Amino acid sequence: MIIQNGCGILMIKIIRAFIPFFLFGVMCIAGNIIFIFFLITQLYRLSVVTYISRDIVMLAWKFFLWLVKHFKWINYPKINIDIKDKGCLIIANHPSLLDAVFLIAHLRHSNCVVKKELRNNIFLYPAVKCSRYIINEFNEEFLNKCINVLQKKENLIIFPEGTRTVDKINMHKGASYIAVYGAEKIIPFYITIEPKCLGKYDKWYNLPENINYNIIPLKEIYLNDFEPDTAASLRVRHLHSFIKSIYENYNKL
Repeated sequence: MIIQNGCGILMIKIIRAFIPFFLFGVMCIAGNIIFIFFLITQLYRLSVVTYISRDIVMLAWKFFLWLVKHFKWINYPKINIDIKDKGCLIIANHPSLLDAVFLIAHLRHSNCVVKKELRNNIFLYPAVKCSRYIINEFNEEFLNKCINVLQKKENLIIFPEGTRTVDKINMHKGASYIAVYGAEKIIPFYITIEPKCLGKYDKWYNLPENINYNIIPLKEIYLNDFEPDTAASLRVRHLHSFIKSIYENYNKL
């Protein structure tokens, strides 16, 4: 009887978690009709189509977040992110699977660094390609692409940890390098999720009943004011230490 009850609870959890992921898949398939057309016709090479693609992704994610909140799968306060400046590097810690979804849904026309595994994702890669999101290759070419888009006055979303947070926030130096050589300012966010779930090693179906997200803006960093007379290599190192301290200190609160 105990085993049967345990199996029943597990099945309910799987079904409950499957519904939003199923809806996500349906949305991707619908969107891919447009994105594949852009790819086949080579229209995705036009800047105006790039921004149209990013708008489609933004609206789709907004609808997805509204849907899961409406059905009480996740809870989050009203998010007001209004970035009027250009050439900004937008960074955040990365505690869960949906962090990029929240930021892309609220930052219109922003570029975004995405993991290289998305090249093999038939649901997401057409949108990634058409939106010209940057694949994280962990090499010099990747760094140059990021610097280039910032110098062209695009805003760029990046998660400096490179992957989802496991035990503690562990920022890599690449984001600081990109900022020093390309950005006008850094706009940091601190993302919380309670209880902890949707992490790197969490089962996608093992979700608590009430998931609470919060996106907290932190103090912006103006690059022109950050050690302007220091050599670039030292600025990268000092900026990296400064960003690490911001998140470590906030994480202790």
